[in-house]
Amino acid sequence: MYFAIRSCGQDAPKTKAFYESTSFEQYKAVNEKFADAIVKEYKKGDVVWVNDYHLLLVPQMVRAKLPDATIGFFLHVAFPSSEIFRCLAVRESLLRGMLGADVVGFQTHSYARHFRQTVSRILTLEALPGGIDLGSSLCEVAIFPIGIDVRALSEKRRDPMVKEWVDVLKERYAGMKMIVGRDKLDEVQGVRQKLLAFEAFLEKYTEFQGKVVLIQVALSTTEENESQVAVFDVVSRINSRFSTLTYQPIVFLHTQDLTFSQYLALLTVADAFFVASLREGMALRTHEFVECQEGKKRPSPLILIV
Repeated sequence: MYFAIRSCGQDAPKTKAFYESTSFEQYKAVNEKFADAIVKEYKKGDVVWVNDYHLLLVPQMVRAKLPDATIGFFLHVAFPSSEIFRCLAVRESLLRGMLGADVVGFQTHSYARHFRQTVSRILTLEALPGGIDLGSSLCEVAIFPIGIDVRALSEKRRDPMVKEWVDVLKERYAGMKMIVGRDKLDEVQGVRQKLLAFEAFLEKYTEFQGKVVLIQVALSTTEENESQVAVFDVVSRINSRFSTLTYQPIVFLHTQDLTFSQYLALLTVADAFFVASLREGMALRTHEFVECQEGKKRPSPLILIV
């Protein structure tokens, strides 16, 4: 689903070619392995819970072998509109795979609405406010927005190491405004667009050159894409254009480069947290930022562009 949405949004012909190749057959084979493993371990009364776009076909595969099983499916990423989803060559197979579940969960009302409309328009099934009428049964469609463990995060913030790093960061970037971001290095996270916006800001408001820094934390991704190279190129260009002997506008870090205590310290001292995702399931890092701003007299703003 994740790569399907990305390809549909930017290059539908490539999407069709992708799914007509052996790639979809490999995707089906992987789903079959998971389904077989579930059936092998299943005991009467068990609840089967399938997660995310990697396993869209599993609910129907399990249903075919265990017709009375209770099956739930939750999609962590965004579900596109029917106009986008219909570009997929295997659209019906993916939808029927999901409809094998008793309940299909989404992060937001809009994603659930997109799913109901897509099923109605592509499979011509009746979409009800609470789910999809399959004739002999109802596949419930529900919203289950995920969140963070606020209590655990609050306790971690009181760690002396976090306080120590807060002091270090305040001293290191004294007199400067600090913008923080944390994203996966793939196309839908909009990291390149964020960097270009920051570059345009420095060009237009020259008085902020040398006075604002963007600290971008990058999460590794297993997806092969050209976005990582494009991001590195933009970072290099911006730093070469605006850096001085004592100033570097972008500090680019990978998650393995800093501890969780350092990350929480960044969120605590940040003057702004910047998210520019093109499509997002649920940006939990924004929740973490808001929690880390708790207790401040004037909490820093969250810049959320989606």
